[in-house]
Amino acid sequence: MNTNGSRERDAIVRALKIARRVAMREDVAVRERIERFQPKPHYAKRELCIAKEAWQKVAAAGIKRRLVFAHPDLLKAMPEASLHYRGIALLSRKRVQEIAGSVDTWERSPEKARVSEEKVLKVSRLYNAVISAILLDSADWTLDDGYRTSWQLSASPRMEQCATSSGRRRSKRSRIASSIG
Repeated sequence: MNTNGSRERDAIVRALKIARRVAMREDVAVRERIERFQPKPHYAKRELCIAKEAWQKVAAAGIKRRLVFAHPDLLKAMPEASLHYRGIALLSRKRVQEIAGSVDTWERSPEKARVSEEKVLKVSRLYNAVISAILLDSADWTLDDGYRTSWQLSASPRMEQCATSSGRRRSKRSRIASSIG
């Protein structure tokens, strides 16, 4: 049995499911709730793994930053917003679960979700680190009518870094592995 062929078919099936979900615009209601969320959360960019340059890029584009960057207070109040930020970060549920913990209940049955401070911070950091990396590697990124992303990768990709609590800077891979935890 060819496991590589099987894995490729599985990846294609999963990608098609995601594409169909995006096409159905299931995130529109969640996006509208994020826009109306009160109070407006204060973003401690360094603590939440948001690259300064990515933050500035979003501001310069006139996009509300809370539509792009996850905040623990917002995710705690609206766990279903995970779908929105996970979509921007282009992460599968499985990948989020491997790194920060499952968000399946958050997105499918938010009324049943148990959202701890520790987990919501891990998930916010993961989403923001990946979103920052995407923004910094993009020549032309837009938030197009929901979370559909459109970008052209620049010729020389940059790796976003998140400062550690000691002030040192580490690579994206190292940061994601340790700073969200």
